[in-house]
Amino acid sequence: MSANERLLKHLTVDYQLKWLQKIYGRKQKDVTRTVPKKKQLKTITEWQRRAIEFVKRAYKELGQPVTVRQIHYYLVGLELPDYRNDLKHYNKLVDFILKARIVGEIDWGMITETESLMYEPIIAGVTNIDEAINKIIESMPSMGKNPWDEINKYIYVFTEKRELFGQINSVCAKYYVPLISFKGYGAVWTRVSKIAPKIKERLDKGQEVWALVISDHDPSGLDINRFYMALLKVFHHFKLNELRVALTAKQIVDYNLPPNPAKESDPRFKWYNKEFGDESWEVDALVTKDIKEMQKLLEEAILKIIGNDIERFNKIIEENKKLADEVRNKIKEKMGGS
Repeated sequence: MSANERLLKHLTVDYQLKWLQKIYGRKQKDVTRTVPKKKQLKTITEWQRRAIEFVKRAYKELGQPVTVRQIHYYLVGLELPDYRNDLKHYNKLVDFILKARIVGEIDWGMITETESLMYEPIIAGVTNIDEAINKIIESMPSMGKNPWDEINKYIYVFTEKRELFGQINSVCAKYYVPLISFKGYGAVWTRVSKIAPKIKERLDKGQEVWALVISDHDPSGLDINRFYMALLKVFHHFKLNELRVALTAKQIVDYNLPPNPAKESDPRFKWYNKEFGDESWEVDALVTKDIKEMQKLLEEAILKIIGNDIERFNKIIEENKKLADEVRNKIKEKMGGS
């Protein structure tokens, strides 16, 4: 079967979690093999016990998270018989620290994580000029109300494409939508666990929450989509809506996007290969259709979710802009500016 025939078979696929779990040979309730089945750590070795103690003590004394490298060198300095200064033991430490956070032995905020980027709109809770003046003296937040709260909906955008963060964020910022970009599966664990309380709060309030995904159509690109949704829907038990904005088989066919060889060294290649063969496609290739095609697809998805609430949504944005302008003018008057 040719690559094009394989794509044509998938034109109507929705790329939902259930389908992604199936093509990657996962059980529907599976997140990742990293998750301890009993949600607790196995027998703790001496170096593992010392690692946990160090993290908790260091965080208490510093008031700041520590790096995994710092934990590594601390253990090396102890000259323990079961821990060495080599890649093998460092990798064991990385795996252990992740599992320790998953089961709650270590808080997620105790470890430094720089492999993800996040934009989150911060709306100052003010609705009149005098309140806003006081707020702006402290900082320079966005002014007014959050339009999503007013229409009882919310969107999060997830992407593996860190290099495209700025371009994707140009759309997210316009619509007050949080954007989360990751590099590596460990970073996904950390960032999702940090935003999970806010997602839960929104769902508990009865808001309609959406998770939008932008990732490459390759072995890791589809699996990271699966992983995002498995973490949110299986591990955290969130009942939210999911939508793959890009790339899809339909977009690849409709736009005749140029392919790349799929990486056979990717551990997820064998699963991807069964469905799509040995060719893959990048989000970046959307520029062959239009320089702003990726942004258009995202904006269309956001507007579709807003739906009939668009007038109300836009009205709040206009009110926010008006308030911001009034605040700026009043500050200029108070400061004697022009």
